[in-house]
This record gives sequence, C-alpha cells and structure tokens, in this order.
Amino acid sequence: MRELEVRSNDYNLQEGWQIAAISYAEFGQWNVVKYIDVYFEGLPETLNLRIYETVNSQTGKEFAIGNLFRFANAGIVEVQTNGDSKHVRINDDPTVLSSKKLNIFLYREGSRYFRILSRVAPAEWFENELEIMSPDSIEYWKDRADWYYKQYVELSLESQLKLRARRSDDYS
Repeated sequence: MRELEVRSNDYNLQEGWQIAAISYAEFGQWNVVKYIDVYFEGLPETLNLRIYETVNSQTGKEFAIGNLFRFANAGIVEVQTNGDSKHVRINDDPTVLSSKKLNIFLYREGSRYFRILSRVAPAEWFENELEIMSPDSIEYWKDRADWYYKQYVELSLESQLKLRARRSDDYS
C-alpha cells in the first residue's frame, strides 16, 4: 500500500514582469560552465531563475551573474574608478542575495509551464557606491530584457512550436 501527499497549487502565476524577493540562491556547474540558481518567495521550487556565467570577450570579465548581484544591490565590496569605467569587487556568496528583490519576467513555454527569463532588472530605486538606480534606469534594464526575450526566447519558442506541429503532421 502507498500513501501520497498531494499539495494544492495555490500559485496564481501571471506572464510578464513582477517583483519577487529572493528566498535563497546556490551555485552549480553544468559541464564546465558555472551557473547560479535563484529561488523566490511565493513561487514554487520548480520555478527558479538560472543564470549561466558569461564572460565579455573584450575585457575577460564575467557579467551575467555579476549583474544579478548588481541589480539586487547585494554584495558590493569595493568600487574603483578607472578613467571612464568602474571596476567592482562583489562578494558572490549566494547568501547575500537572500531577501533582496528583483524584477523578474515570467513567460510560458508553450502552453505547458512557466519559466523565468534569465535577464532581470532592479526592483526598486537605490543608490550605492557604484551607481544610482533610478526608476528610469529600472525601465531601461526591463526594456533590454524585453528585447532579449523578443529576439531570442520568443523566436526560439515559435520555431519549437512549428517543429512540433510538423512532427505531429508527420505522424497523422
């Protein structure tokens, strides 16, 4: 005899931008590429944000995970000005992200389930040693993420749907 625990799905997920507080985060590695998984308060554990380490080919500096910490206003240890640019040292211990808020973009993959876009934006105005993140700045980063979604994610989803439709036609 078996017993099951069946939980109700009380999540009212909506597509689009929403502000979410980080519950916890943890680093991982897939093949040789590092990533960080971020989990949010009020969202199911199966719906996490994954950001892969990405290095700028000109500077050799990682920026994707760095921007996560930057936009969450978390872990900034030191800022040095070098001409027209700033160099930032970040404490990338995932625990510094706990309780920080981000603007996250939820989208549906097909009609099946939700995903969180790997591009995030700051959730609220802040000022630190590095920068002032104003409401206009927040909109700028959301617009950049929207552009990424339309140029890469949405097109990929559309081509996957067409491929599935073609395959189902082949079997009918």
